[in-house]
This record gives sequence, C-alpha cells and structure tokens, in this order.
Amino acid sequence: MISDLMNDNPTEEDLLLQKYFSFDQFLQYFKQTSSSQKKKTRQVKKVELYMKLYDQLVTRKYTPSQYGCFFVRDPKPREIFASHFDDRIIHHLIVDMLFNFQSPRYEGL
Repeated sequence: MISDLMNDNPTEEDLLLQKYFSFDQFLQYFKQTSSSQKKKTRQVKKVELYMKLYDQLVTRKYTPSQYGCFFVRDPKPREIFASHFDDRIIHHLIVDMLFNFQSPRYEGL
C-alpha cells in the first residue's frame, strides 16, 4: 500500500508529495490532462496509474518519457511534440507546487 512506501521519519519532500499528490489531487490533474474521449478509455486504469506514479515519485525512480512526434497540415504544416499522458499529470503536479510556493510572494505587490 502507499503508506508502506513512506518511511517512519518522512522528509520535507515526502510531506510535500503527500500534500500535493494525494489521490484527490491526482484525480484533479487527471481531469485537467484528459480529453473527454481519452477519459473514457483510461477510467479503469486510474488507480493503477496513480499507484505507479506515486511509487515512482516516492522511490525517486520517475523519469520522463520521450516525446511523441507527429505532423499536422491544417491550417499550416507543422511538427508537434507531445509529452506522454503520465508526464502531463506530473507537469500539473509541478505547476501546482510551484504556484503555491510562489503565490504568497506576490500577494503584497
């Protein structure tokens, strides 16, 4: 279980991870990341994905995947680089943590 992954004396990093990557937070990031079509195909795998990402973060074994590359021609030809779905969830986690860290600094301006 997730609690088994955490040690008895959690570090500040462990506490931040627990705060910003709870299952409820994960579901919020999941909703922000998914399009409605992809949500339907990924509904069943939410818990497994959460457990995998949480385990990778706690054990510090998370590494970003390679970007997918594809071309579009409408409205003009261009090359698109897209991150993997798991990585986009982690992007939301990082942005959320940075926003909450930085926002108090700018409240008095």
